[in-house]
Amino acid sequence: MAREWSSCHQNRNNQTTREDREASITALAGLQKQILRVEQLREIGFSRQAVSRRVASRRLFTIHRGVFALHPPPYSRDQLRVAAVFATGPDSLISNWESASLQGLADLQPPLIAVCNPTGKGRSCPTLQVHRSAVDPRDRRIFRGIPCTSADRTILDVAPTASVAALEDLLLAADSKGLLKRPRFEALLSERYGMPGTRKTLDLINDDPVVTRSENERRVSSTSPAARSGTADPRRDEGWRPCRRAAPIPSTRADRLAPER
Repeated sequence: MAREWSSCHQNRNNQTTREDREASITALAGLQKQILRVEQLREIGFSRQAVSRRVASRRLFTIHRGVFALHPPPYSRDQLRVAAVFATGPDSLISNWESASLQGLADLQPPLIAVCNPTGKGRSCPTLQVHRSAVDPRDRRIFRGIPCTSADRTILDVAPTASVAALEDLLLAADSKGLLKRPRFEALLSERYGMPGTRKTLDLINDDPVVTRSENERRVSSTSPAARSGTADPRRDEGWRPCRRAAPIPSTRADRLAPER
């Protein structure tokens, strides 16, 4: 998808024959999971009328306004993600739970594909959930050729609505895949201190040194001899409170998150 937002000049002389145009469509679509933008078709040499004719003759299939597939539905989830990014602007990224699903952090398929961009473009599309939010370049990723938010940013984006168990599972999954980058995660958490979801995240990082992997394990942990007797867990600490500058996660939690890769 390296050319997904290349500048499009309406230069129809750069493709001299129909065969040239067809070859260009095939080559470009092959890089973009068979999804194309109308601006790209214009750049190749098709007029708006020619694009409309191809749609009418079922040689192009509309997914969103100005976004087409080379074949009819059904479409894979990744194809729909590419189409969502194309439909919502050049700075758009797959985000929130959709980004978690894309990166394999959560085994779910949200009913609407979530996208974030700084303008809110695409909010009128009923099949998309568009969040107006700027994303730092450090938090942008390309996963399977699809622009998305980093695991660090994704986890904090869903934290306000995620249950503690779901948030814990996301942290474990991101850590196990090497996608959780400790310094950046700490910095983002510091920036969001006091906002919804940060308290839960801090509690998971600070108050439960051994992250349990299921509700049953959490129940067993809560009924342990130390818990029943009220004895303080020697592994606990005073907790981490982010400030203007990201503070390090306490050393007692170092075994919780894998080293920066």
